[in-house]
Amino acid sequence: MSSIKKSLKQFKVLITSGPTREYIDPIRFISNLSSGQMGYFLAKTILKDRAKVTVISGPVQIKPPKKARTIFIETANEMLREVQKNIKSADIFISCAAVSDYRPEKFLKKKIKRSKKTLLLKLIQNPDILGSVSLSKKYSRKLFVGFALETNNLLKNAIKKLRSKNLDIIVANSEKTIGKENSSGYIITKNKEIEKFNSISKEKLSKILWKKIKKIYEKKLNKKN
Repeated sequence: MSSIKKSLKQFKVLITSGPTREYIDPIRFISNLSSGQMGYFLAKTILKDRAKVTVISGPVQIKPPKKARTIFIETANEMLREVQKNIKSADIFISCAAVSDYRPEKFLKKKIKRSKKTLLLKLIQNPDILGSVSLSKKYSRKLFVGFALETNNLLKNAIKKLRSKNLDIIVANSEKTIGKENSSGYIITKNKEIEKFNSISKEKLSKILWKKIKKIYEKKLNKKN
């Protein structure tokens, strides 16, 4: 029996899932179409192996996975804080959330009135949640998985993200898959393995991805030993 099978019950997996909301005023916010399905399916798949799963979830319309510890957040900064609190105890971090890259520079406490024909909104960059932990030397023994949603040059941009964030695996999807039942794209590993998948359910993709994660993490465990 391999070391990974022996230790699956002790595995701690941290997953971020769903969208974030960046509020303009108390009513309006910037967000995206992420449904959170991919992260929740991953949690359910991993729980079948009896690993311990924590999900940090943005606002979604689906029920959280049973037996997973689920933490609900709204903004990117809230998600960052929860990742920083939970990353130390995790063996594997799967960054599945569609985090807003920008947020309004100022939050207006009162609803914006329809008084002008134009409205200028100044945005500032949100923190790089995945990069803040995957590039840290103190977390080098953990396995990091990222997702890349692209409108063009899918493979090229995903590989660039994999390298720049020092990831072990990245899942590359086109923008057409966001919020949809099925997904198409590539699973790319640090050692340049590329596996294409085409119009498969996110549940099936979660099983394929988890199998690959276990295989790569087993190699990582063996290197430690």
